Amino acid sequence: GTQTIRLTVETARTMRLLLQGVISLDDTVAYGSGAAAGKLDITFSAPTKRMLRRFGTSFHGADYVSQGDRATFLVKPPLSWRSVEVVLSRQN
Repeated sequence: GTQTIRLTVETARTMRLLLQGVISLDDTVAYGSGAAAGKLDITFSAPTKRMLRRFGTSFHGADYVSQGDRATFLVKPPLSWRSVEVVLSRQN
């Protein structure tokens, strides 16, 4: 199957997370700059955390790369030994 991930920045501190596919979700997510350069601190709502846990999926971190204007998320899908790097590029 296909899993579509879309992030839309709404404010300087929130973004909308839209998942379509096996996992369907539409939620507002808090974010900010992390302690290390390029790192993003992501805070999922309790319902989003429950949804990810229910599907055996976990989030392992996020980075923003200004060169190329893209965000990278580390996600561990169910039944996987390692995390997968999901790269999201800006669409105009």
